[in-house]
Amino acid sequence: MKISNMKVSILIYLALSTILVFSSFQTADAYVREGWKFYSKNMTYKWGNRLDDCSSCTIKTGWINSTSAWKNSNGMNLYYHKNSVNILNSWSEKSSTYYGRMTTTYNKTTKIVTKLKGEINAGNTNITKRNVAKSTAVHEWGHAMGIGHNSGNSIMNSNRNRTKVHNPTTDDKPC
Repeated sequence: MKISNMKVSILIYLALSTILVFSSFQTADAYVREGWKFYSKNMTYKWGNRLDDCSSCTIKTGWINSTSAWKNSNGMNLYYHKNSVNILNSWSEKSSTYYGRMTTTYNKTTKIVTKLKGEINAGNTNITKRNVAKSTAVHEWGHAMGIGHNSGNSIMNSNRNRTKVHNPTTDDKPC
């Protein structure tokens, strides 16, 4: 069976076009789970030494507003208690890309969070822009709840516009 050069060219074109189309689109990875979770919808926190006496600073306000955002989104009740083992704080490192960090300790058997420490970078040059501290705090709480980074329309997307995306979205589901 003889195939003409034109047919071969068309087949090669279709094959390459198909490869190009399917390799140039990235799918969203919504609902990425870390594997741990809170024991209930109630979790306490206390202020770290850098925020303890700061009644109106941007970062503390960001943390406070983030607790309301999670409550309004999925009923998560995150509240202050002076004896909590969970600490919310800040640190300072000059950077325009390092916004926050969350360290979560959990029981390896039950996967229940036993302790967390969340920090927002006061040295980030963007942190004082409207909603950026809140967006960062909501994102860090998401990690504590067991939600991983994703590429969806999500607070957990590291490349989100922090001035516009500052509340959990439908792609942000705690474990």
